[in-house]
Amino acid sequence: NYSHCCNRNFCCKNFQKGFLFYNRLIYIHIFRLVKMCKGPAEEKKKVDSGPKYMRIYDEVYDVTNFISRHPGGKVIEFYVGQDATDAFEALHYHSAIAKKWLKSVPKAPKELIVAKETKDEKKVFIKDDGESPLVQDFRKLLVVWNEKGYFDVNYPLLVYRMFEIFAFVALSFYLFALPLSAPLRIFLSSVTIGIAWTRCGWLQHDGGHCGVTGNTT
Repeated sequence: NYSHCCNRNFCCKNFQKGFLFYNRLIYIHIFRLVKMCKGPAEEKKKVDSGPKYMRIYDEVYDVTNFISRHPGGKVIEFYVGQDATDAFEALHYHSAIAKKWLKSVPKAPKELIVAKETKDEKKVFIKDDGESPLVQDFRKLLVVWNEKGYFDVNYPLLVYRMFEIFAFVALSFYLFALPLSAPLRIFLSSVTIGIAWTRCGWLQHDGGHCGVTGNTT
């Protein structure tokens, strides 16, 4: 919730780091999508057939049979052979169920995992994105923001937003009941109720980020 960012200097200082990191994630998503959809037949075959592995945190998982059961659909295929740690954190940091599912996914056999890239197709090498200074810096930034409570639920703000919506709805009815010309009453009440609808977007946004109930399951 941006309302928690009372320390303006801290936010401004670190905004560029976060922006660059997410910019990097967007380019990675596009590159992987293009590579899967329009890449050489050999590259696509590697993804479409055979064992499929990906790194999450410090473990390499065999997601061959899990892909078809992934609740989020085929987006998981974009990370086959890649480090999906930051994507998993971004999408499932609030979900205890997702982390429980992760524990059920089999890990790649230790004897197949190698620390360096190799031409042996039977071996599994997935580079750890955590080795990147940019990723390391961003992960530290997230820890700091969590410690400062920037992602905690702000109940006073939620109460204010709900009151704001009800106030605009009440104002809309009041304006419609005024002894004015019908076109003017309709216009004023429509604009006011429209503002109330747009303010509902704040609640929807916070709800999507677990900012309404704080429920992390």
